[in-house]
Amino acid sequence: MVHFIHGDFVVNVTIDEDFLGLLEIPFTIYGDGFGNPVHEVSGSADVPTYEFNIYRSDGGQDNGFVYLTTVMGFSYVDLELMNGQEYCYYVTQIVDGKAESQESNIMCATPNLPPAIEVDPLSFYEVMNPEMLVTRPMTIKNTTGGPLDLAFDIIVGSEPPKDNGGHTKTFPKATAQDASISADHYNFVPTDAYMECPEGGLFGLLPDMGTGAATSDAAPAPSGYTCYQYIDAPGIFETVGFWGINLVYSGGWLGCDNEDPMPFAIGFYEDNAGEPGTLLYTENVLLTRFDTEELLFGAYPLYYWETTLTSSVMMTNGWVSIQGLPSTPDDCWFLWKGATAGTGEAYLQWDGSELGVGAYPLAICLGGSEIPPPEGFVYTTPETGIVPPGETFDVDVTFNSSGLGAGYYADELYIYSNDLNNPLVVVPVAIEIFQPSVSVEPGLHSNGAR
Repeated sequence: MVHFIHGDFVVNVTIDEDFLGLLEIPFTIYGDGFGNPVHEVSGSADVPTYEFNIYRSDGGQDNGFVYLTTVMGFSYVDLELMNGQEYCYYVTQIVDGKAESQESNIMCATPNLPPAIEVDPLSFYEVMNPEMLVTRPMTIKNTTGGPLDLAFDIIVGSEPPKDNGGHTKTFPKATAQDASISADHYNFVPTDAYMECPEGGLFGLLPDMGTGAATSDAAPAPSGYTCYQYIDAPGIFETVGFWGINLVYSGGWLGCDNEDPMPFAIGFYEDNAGEPGTLLYTENVLLTRFDTEELLFGAYPLYYWETTLTSSVMMTNGWVSIQGLPSTPDDCWFLWKGATAGTGEAYLQWDGSELGVGAYPLAICLGGSEIPPPEGFVYTTPETGIVPPGETFDVDVTFNSSGLGAGYYADELYIYSNDLNNPLVVVPVAIEIFQPSVSVEPGLHSNGAR
């Protein structure tokens, strides 16, 4: 801005407040107001500078400070640091180009160790039947001090499917696992006095008042009695409801009322050619019963139990087992209420040595959400995550053989992270699909029927 004052020119220059150092201001003034030749004037202006000395201690504020550097301005980035070591700083200002001000307050900080990723397992191989859904766990651990950022991607392998020759696979029987859940999760309550499945459920078989099957781990058998019901519905199951009565067996069935709340073992299994196969999930629960105000066989109260699972279970079809867990054979057994014959597959009962086939299905309700359509035969849940220092992160790796023929299929699971030394972990994943073959010969079933 230029002002004309009594023949003198005054130049006002506005300088950004963040500018530091010496500012050179070349300028030219045209005319003087009286028609005289152009005046060319040049000059410079001094802008105040801010200089600071930085002092650092490499072992805490009591370890002695040494001069680090002098900076002009109000920020400095210290690059010569070791992760995991504490550093402390204070600054002084240089006044009039030579004298130092008093010391500032002391600030300390410890740089994080860079995150380090550890993946288990480092590969997957699943043997499956067609139209099967299997979920396996993968654990990712951050073994050092900084947060570990994760992202997953699936890269389809270039190897084409190869024929497996039509061989069949025998799936292993389930093994026992334990889990626990509190008894206060009741948000899956049927309608009509606990005699119907709730609206929006994924699978349901309603009770029939004339049937029931015994389950108990305290029965006089190597592992008691366990019943299994086939579930012909895909879903991500989160809630389980079921009906039954409490009786005790002592040469005959007698009523009892000393098991409320009652412990149960609930299991989910893959289907293996019409029998329970690989165990997908199991959980022990302690549940309080609901009285339906109905009497089974005209004498015994019919109860309803329900629970929300600690972890959801993804299954296209398979088996659910429910077993009562009384403390002794003299405590109440759980007799799982039957459903109307023909409304579902007949139940199976394990008596400690072999499976028997029932004459009707068992009453059960399953709730949850539908399975999202996968883009390929393998996907992960979740797709991203953050692992705090020293902690682990669980990922579900789901394999889906729906729509695939017999053969071998390979992909690669790419795990990206901010681990500077290992930013990409590649996990090979593969499934081999076998077409099951079943042969049936006439014989005697374990329940005595031919």
